[in-house]
Amino acid sequence: MTDETETKPRRPSKPRAPKWKVRKVDLNQPDHAGVNLTEFTSEGPARKYIRENYPRGREVFLENPDGSREHYSADLHHQEDEPWTEFHQDETEL
Repeated sequence: MTDETETKPRRPSKPRAPKWKVRKVDLNQPDHAGVNLTEFTSEGPARKYIRENYPRGREVFLENPDGSREHYSADLHHQEDEPWTEFHQDETEL
């Protein structure tokens, strides 16, 4: 018989895949953390989703697995400048 106070060994958890989050700016959230719209397991599809659905740039941002944030601007792309720039919470004038 086994002792009832003995606990079963815990199965190790699998490491989580990194997630790229597309977030909509929410001015009511602290630091404009945003509302999660969707998540991707790779960067390319996340960037494509933003380029195709939110070209204006300031209403959504991409949150990388390391916590950094970027937003896309089609205007910068058409001016032949870098279209992806760091997202700053003080730039959220919609």
